[in-house]
Amino acid sequence: MGKETIIMNLKNESFTGKMHLKPIKDRVYWLVRAKKLFKMTHQKMGLEENRLLFYLLKNCTVQTDRPYVQFSESSIRSAFGRPDQTNGIETLKANLLKIRSYPFWITSNDTGREEDVLTSWIQSAAFDQAKSEFIVVLSSSLYPYIVCLHDIFQTMDYKAMDMDNHLKSKYSSRLYELFKIHETLPELTLTLDQLRYLTDVEKGKLERWVDLKRRVIEPSLEDVNQTGEFSISYQTLKTGRSVTQIRFLIHPLKPDGQHASALQNSSAGSH
Repeated sequence: MGKETIIMNLKNESFTGKMHLKPIKDRVYWLVRAKKLFKMTHQKMGLEENRLLFYLLKNCTVQTDRPYVQFSESSIRSAFGRPDQTNGIETLKANLLKIRSYPFWITSNDTGREEDVLTSWIQSAAFDQAKSEFIVVLSSSLYPYIVCLHDIFQTMDYKAMDMDNHLKSKYSSRLYELFKIHETLPELTLTLDQLRYLTDVEKGKLERWVDLKRRVIEPSLEDVNQTGEFSISYQTLKTGRSVTQIRFLIHPLKPDGQHASALQNSSAGSH
C-alpha cells in the first residue's frame, strides 16, 4: 500500500470522538496512564528512539482514531536543533523499527468489556522514496494515550519532557502535568480531596492536612520548581479552623536564563 493510499484511507475514516477529555478528572486520569506508559517505554529505549517517539507524538494528527504523522529527515533534524547533522534515512528506519520492537500490554474496554491488548506505539510505517518522506501510523489501541500526550507535548520541548520523566516522585509528576495543563492560568484552586485524587494518593491515605503537606505538597513543589519551568507557590483556604482547599499560584518562567530558585517561594501564603 502506497503512502498516498494510506493517507487517503486515514482521512476518509470517520472520527468517532469516542474520548471526551475536557473534564479535568478525565484529562488527568488518562494523562496519568499515558505518562506512566510513556515513562515505562522511555526507560527502555535509547536517546535517538526517545527523541523520535516524542516527535511522532507531538506532531501526529489526532482527528482520526488512527493518529498518523508525515515527516522528512530534514524536519527531524530541524526539530532537535541540529540542521547540519545528518541522521540518514536508514538510521530513521532503524529507529522506527526499534520503537516498534518494544511491545507492551494495555487494558482496553473499546469492545465494551475489559481485555488486555498487546501493542506498541507504531502500528505501521511507509517511506516514499520519490518524495523522501515517511508516514507513520500510530497504534489505534493507544488513541486516548496518544491524544493526551499530543496535547501536553505542545507546550514542551524534548528537554522539558525528559526532565518530567526524571522527577523524583509520582506526586511531583502529577503536579507537574497539572501545572502544564493550566499554565495559562494565574492560579488553580483545588479541594484537598481533589488534590489527593489528582496526585494519585491511595484511598484512605494522607487524610490529615499536615501529612498531605509534608508528603505531597512541599516536596513536590520543590521538585517542580527545580525544573526551571515554573515558580509555584501556594495558599491555604480554611473552613472554620480546618484547611479545606489549596490555591496554587502558577508562574511559568520564560526561557531567558532565569533559574527557578531565584523566584522560588513555595512557602508563600497561610500554611
